[in-house]
Amino acid sequence: MNKYELALLIKPLLPEDIKNRVMKDITAEVEKFDGKMELKLDWGKRHLAYEVKGQNEGVYMFYTLEMTPANLLTLSNILKLNKDLLRFLVVSDDNL
Repeated sequence: MNKYELALLIKPLLPEDIKNRVMKDITAEVEKFDGKMELKLDWGKRHLAYEVKGQNEGVYMFYTLEMTPANLLTLSNILKLNKDLLRFLVVSDDNL
């Protein structure tokens, strides 16, 4: 299993229960592929430097992951289809 950092930018106007459901769904997908996910940082709502999908603000969440590279590719494809996410970024982290 390799270690990764996952940065999520969530739509800012979502109700709290929808944000929690999004995070539970992503965690469930990671666990479905025998991965581990834990919250590293929650930056909350921040103003963006430029507009992303018509939004000037976003909620930043940072996680650490442990997954195989093949399963990470599948997770990335699932995240691309999530309409509640503005952006996401997965970075390999060998120092974790």
